[in-house]
Amino acid sequence: MLDLRRLSYFVAVATERSFTRAGERLLVAQPALSRQVRLLEDELGTPLLVRGGPDGLETTAAGALLLARAPALIADLEALREDVERLGGDDRESRTVRLGYAASAGYETAVRVVAAMRERDGAIDVRARVVCVADALEALGAGTLDAALLREPPASSAFERRLVRRELQGVLLRDDHPLAAQEVVSLSALRDVPIVVHPRDANPGRWDAIVDACRAAGFEPRLEPPLVAFDPAHQAIRDGAGATIVSRPAGGTGDGLTWRPVAPALVLDVVLLTPRVAAAPGVATLAAVAGEVAEAEGWLRDPRRLAPLPPEAGRDAPGAGRLTA
Repeated sequence: MLDLRRLSYFVAVATERSFTRAGERLLVAQPALSRQVRLLEDELGTPLLVRGGPDGLETTAAGALLLARAPALIADLEALREDVERLGGDDRESRTVRLGYAASAGYETAVRVVAAMRERDGAIDVRARVVCVADALEALGAGTLDAALLREPPASSAFERRLVRRELQGVLLRDDHPLAAQEVVSLSALRDVPIVVHPRDANPGRWDAIVDACRAAGFEPRLEPPLVAFDPAHQAIRDGAGATIVSRPAGGTGDGLTWRPVAPALVLDVVLLTPRVAAAPGVATLAAVAGEVAEAEGWLRDPRRLAPLPPEAGRDAPGAGRLTA
């Protein structure tokens, strides 16, 4: 039987007439995409694409035939998989769902979701591991991950998105930093403070949100990369590097650090991504459970409605202590 993922990759490449454009659309690295199409050609025993045509890639006669029939075939195979899953019910053998999650989601979000999943269906083995956003997107596209919990992942037509959590962001500072004494820190007060943040290619959505918020506050942020890729102790901040913008640490800040909400309020979304095609058995259950946990925990409420006003608004102003969306 044809590999459904390879077939969908071929359709994207043949439609776009470009590995580069198809890779951008699917959020799959071009070498991985090219390799999967070559494997499909090997499986069928015939070339499907002619590289270097006047309009980019061209389909061979066999490729044109496959492109014409593939979308319907993909839809039929998806429907067949769903019917088999539904009829299989509890008689199916133990299944595995490979879940990737951002390091920040490991403190609470991923743990709650996986625990609820095990309570719902013990026959589904959830194997979770920490991944960065870029690696998670590539792994989802390549089929080595079945789902991923990520903060502000980029949009892609290749994946289904389910909002799991809305997180109010704040600034993390050393206790002895002058801004740590404020109940709320205005973003404009960070104008001359170095902000520690991972490079944009590690998580474009988070990077853009932070930079856009600073620019809206009237300044270009001074960004500095972290000392290491994963620094749960925020050692760079403890060493006096400046500040970082994060959600409230679930386990507390620890000695020597202070977290304060920022104003205007900044909210980032945690999203569960799953492939639109060829989803592993159990992924639909995982998505449903994640939604139920989010509702039960109140994670979907807009935290901006409870965020305090910036200091300059004054405590006697109408509605002080609250910032509406």
